[in-house]
Amino acid sequence: MKERHVVTSFLIYTKGNEESKLLLLKRSDKVSTYQNFWAGISGGIETNDSSPFERALKEIQEETSLSFNDLTLIRIGKSLTILAENLQIVWKVYPFLFRINLQSSINKIQIDWEHQTYEWIKPSELTNYECVPNLLETLYRVYLPSRVHKGLNDLFKDRSSGAQELSTKALDILKEGIINKEYRKISKNAFELWKNWLNIGWHLVQIRPNMKASISFSIVNVLKRCKEILQDRGEITFEEFENIGIDIINQMKTSFKENEEKIKKNFLKALFPYFEEKQKQLLKNKNIHIITLSYSSTIYLSLCSLIQKFIDHHSTLSKEEDHNTSSLTITIMESRPLNEGVTLAQKLSLLLPTSSSTSDIYNKICIQIITDVSCNYFMPSVTHVLFSADHISGNNGDIINKIGSLSLTLSAKYFNKPVYIISSSNKIASTLEEEKEENDSIELTNSYGQYWINSIKGKNVLVRNIYFEMVESKFINGYIMEIEGDNNSIVDISKIKELWNQRKDTEKIFDELEM
Repeated sequence: MKERHVVTSFLIYTKGNEESKLLLLKRSDKVSTYQNFWAGISGGIETNDSSPFERALKEIQEETSLSFNDLTLIRIGKSLTILAENLQIVWKVYPFLFRINLQSSINKIQIDWEHQTYEWIKPSELTNYECVPNLLETLYRVYLPSRVHKGLNDLFKDRSSGAQELSTKALDILKEGIINKEYRKISKNAFELWKNWLNIGWHLVQIRPNMKASISFSIVNVLKRCKEILQDRGEITFEEFENIGIDIINQMKTSFKENEEKIKKNFLKALFPYFEEKQKQLLKNKNIHIITLSYSSTIYLSLCSLIQKFIDHHSTLSKEEDHNTSSLTITIMESRPLNEGVTLAQKLSLLLPTSSSTSDIYNKICIQIITDVSCNYFMPSVTHVLFSADHISGNNGDIINKIGSLSLTLSAKYFNKPVYIISSSNKIASTLEEEKEENDSIELTNSYGQYWINSIKGKNVLVRNIYFEMVESKFINGYIMEIEGDNNSIVDISKIKELWNQRKDTEKIFDELEM
């Protein structure tokens, strides 16, 4: 049996608020397969093609005369395998979705000998045409419900939310894909419905490579549980299965809240045990100085618990005891260009007493914002360096986090300060080559002024806006999670490896999309 690899591209255009139109081409009687059937823009991948994407662009140019400048790539889909009717050929199809940029470009379309005509149709009308095998399934690999499409775009553009928040948003997008019931139209049974949810999940996992770990953990576990119930129950109505899917998503979101509480508890137990009743005398004259960066909901909630513990402790002291010199300082690197650290400081400040407080607690808690490059200046008095992780390698404990994390870590090591990662265990995933997520330079140049921007036009002056970097585990003293380590509340690399070995095959669930 021969296996042939082909690309299928779909072109759409949208006029105003109208529903998008899809380009459908009727194959000529000169082609070797599927003569007179309707199709997208297809072609076999050749040995000199560097990638399926390169072949897709070549086929579009050959079959419509449109160039890449006429198009915007919307989405690349997960490949699917199609068995030919004669059972002699297996087609592996790589789907692509492009938008035509200008309506004037539509008039440039000129089909070649492979097609006899073409039409612009609503995607929902595709079932009215005699098409090549599995064209509808191929289309829906990349043409997603409008709210899912919008959700993916919002997820891609969101540069201020942490990985845990993005996981919650990803679950909401999957939930929206279930609620709108659009996939009922192309699903013969509950299993096919599940596969369409699986396709949404695959796109959610791929959309933000550096944030992939926690999104993948959440989405995969929901889909896995849905499939298990489907296998146990057998025959099930669409409505019943959709309700089950929604319930599982809600349960997953509830588990996030429960894990947050466990992380806060382990955070205080591991790093600040002197808030426990039997050790409170150790708090006297103790100066706690934490330094962190950017914004993480996990770090925020952990610091909230610390501030509240500190305030509660001082509220129980007598006037004589209240004059002890213990203090809590939280130093936050502003984290340019979007200044997420400033957001963290503002949210934490809501917990602080005001200057009108009758107690001197006002002077004992301080939050300070610093520039990213000034961490060395403040490091000598720091007691704990804390930050979260967007990805934790299950193989070696290396992490990927917001740019500035490595500078902060190296500064800590120079001054012999401990570094702890505060993160949920759902960030543990496979080893990830550091993705150079580089964003629009305008986020930086907005503060430079128009004169500067104008003065460098036409010059070889680059403004680089890198978002993430790697920190090796050899610089990390421990990980604090919702789980406990073997001996205490601090998790070590061996525990991380153990967790990863238990779950490393979970993403293979997406292989079912190829079947």
